[in-house]
Amino acid sequence: MNAESSLRSPAEVNTCLAAIKEALRQVTQVDAQIEVARQLKATRPDLAKQLNLAEEFYVAERERLLDLEDLVTPLSRFYEGLASLLEQYERERLTLECRQLLVENGGFDSPDIVSIREEGRFMLPQLTQRCEKVVVTLQEIREVLDEYSSTLSDVRLHGLKQRESSSRKQRCTRQFSGNRTSLY
Repeated sequence: MNAESSLRSPAEVNTCLAAIKEALRQVTQVDAQIEVARQLKATRPDLAKQLNLAEEFYVAERERLLDLEDLVTPLSRFYEGLASLLEQYERERLTLECRQLLVENGGFDSPDIVSIREEGRFMLPQLTQRCEKVVVTLQEIREVLDEYSSTLSDVRLHGLKQRESSSRKQRCTRQFSGNRTSLY
């Protein structure tokens, strides 16, 4: 997925974000059910067998809901592409600003001064708007990926069996632990 083309038609990114957010919402509900089953076990030992089965069911449901690699992987790639695109836009914007300053301060000796001024007046607002749009998209993606990673790491609620989810959790935690806040 090309970052620049996806900015123009963000349907795929929005679909991934919506699906992950919905799965995380459902996980929150399942987590509440797990907690209820555990509390009931403490107060109703006569129902321990049924409550253990219910807890196992909810733990399995939680893992199923968090099996989102087919959405998370393209979204994280898109995030990296956008981060690179933002760097490119910022370089272009800074170059234009520097050229404008040089023209304004007489440090630029060129017959193209008029065209440089026009380019600055026209392009600077566009580049600034592009940068802002990319930053907002990056922040939204980052929040969702961080919430997903955090939910995977929440061993407290799904600690019954950590089959393969443990390796998935480690992989995703490594994948999203890189902090790109310097781009914002």
